Amino acid sequence: MYDALHISCPHSQSELLHFLDSKNISFRESKTRKGLAEYSFYMKNLYITSRADHLNIKGSISHYTQGNNIHPLAMNQIKPAIEKLSNDLGTNIHLGRVTSFEASDSYLVEHNVGHYLDMFKLWRGKEPQYTNDGSRNFGGSTQMKFYDKVKQILAQNHFLPEHYKGTNLLRCELLRKRGLERRGKGLIKPLLVPEMYSEEHIIKISKEYLKNYLLVQKVKVKNGVRMKELDELVKRGVKQYLNP
Repeated sequence: MYDALHISCPHSQSELLHFLDSKNISFRESKTRKGLAEYSFYMKNLYITSRADHLNIKGSISHYTQGNNIHPLAMNQIKPAIEKLSNDLGTNIHLGRVTSFEASDSYLVEHNVGHYLDMFKLWRGKEPQYTNDGSRNFGGSTQMKFYDKVKQILAQNHFLPEHYKGTNLLRCELLRKRGLERRGKGLIKPLLVPEMYSEEHIIKISKEYLKNYLLVQKVKVKNGVRMKELDELVKRGVKQYLNP
């Protein structure tokens, strides 16, 4: 269910620099506005920055482990993915907190993806934002986004598995900024990494993903395209997380 993540975790900057040097990983050194040393580098597709005693990791965890992010990691793959990242970085990522995350999946549909995108009208009373690549974005602190996944992969010159070439692959994403839950009077409870990959939380986010998808007001039938087809694909996809 998870794809893009932003994780912040405590670390020793000196130990990280020693680790990068031992692995011959190049990095960029800069200064923050407060004069603190900041080191940034890429590890595969992940963008990582080290500032003072915190390490920030941004990117697709499924792309990092699978080589593409067409589909999210299965429930039993999320914790091992964090373990792999911890080993690759020499830092215990399990001690971190999640500041934002994206729950998403891609669906093989019968017709051209653009036909379906034209049928998304409103979400929580908001009209979609249209972008140059044809995607439909519904904004806010929580966001829903729909676009042509094959088109995106080709535009970014990323690897597209042979069996997906020429297919209609519609992407649905739920983005939770900050990845946090509010408690009375605006107090915020941080989402810790171990909570993120717990069965309880994955089921909760899967339900939220489905709920927000179903809240999108859509044209039911247009030019021979039936939105019911996509609705059933999304429900079937979420079901695997609700019944692990």
